[in-house]
Amino acid sequence: MFDAIEQWCARIEQEPLRPAPGSSLANDDAVFPPLPASSVAYNGLLTAVEHLDFFRAALTATRTLYPAAYYTVLRSALMGSAQAVWVLMPPNPATRAEHSLRIAVDSYKQERKRINELTNLTDDQQLVVAQSIAKIGTRLSEAAAAANTLGINGSTVAKWQLNMTMVIKEAIDLAFPDGTEESTAIRESIGMLWRSQSGHAHGVPHSRLSRVRSTDVVSRADGTAYARSTTQIADIGVAATAPTFLTSEGWRHYDRGCGI
Repeated sequence: MFDAIEQWCARIEQEPLRPAPGSSLANDDAVFPPLPASSVAYNGLLTAVEHLDFFRAALTATRTLYPAAYYTVLRSALMGSAQAVWVLMPPNPATRAEHSLRIAVDSYKQERKRINELTNLTDDQQLVVAQSIAKIGTRLSEAAAAANTLGINGSTVAKWQLNMTMVIKEAIDLAFPDGTEESTAIRESIGMLWRSQSGHAHGVPHSRLSRVRSTDVVSRADGTAYARSTTQIADIGVAATAPTFLTSEGWRHYDRGCGI
């Protein structure tokens, strides 16, 4: 996996590959030019590669098995790679365009939330904020118009919410489409990984408690107990496999979509 990650790191240091005229990805881009499908997918791949490389660098440099930290980094890699696969792999062009549009709309909404958190602004700053909010409103209106061209009621765009659990599930189904027992097991295990990694990212107790082995529990005389949470290199390797595989699929379909 580390060899693949290093190759992807070298790739993202170069100018991004652009879709060739007439390619499937160029056609997808035409649905919503302000934030085209190729850019949405490439952003997902960038996110995945950056976090995978951070994981690789940290593990290589420290040789330390942090009980939770690697899983939060790999969670972000899984989110990025899943978004890329979700946009690039559906065989139906309208589905690909809709998925890209949904991510774009969510991005605009998240940006608007961030800007609305700004307070105690000067008059000049308030003007800039107002202009930014207005631009986002324009982009959302354009997204609604794009939805109409896809046969989707544009008035529903304002209510769209991006569900990453659903995105990851559908990306996994796209990457492992057959109904074999092995593919089913892989899909289920990645779903469990996502839930576990999300718990670590949110700092909830159950995820850290899940990293405690019964042999690590120390009982006190007063009936209470404590334990140190740990992890194993095999568990970290499994967690890294999912985003690495999805990233590989993402690059393959990005290149094919560009006409390569």
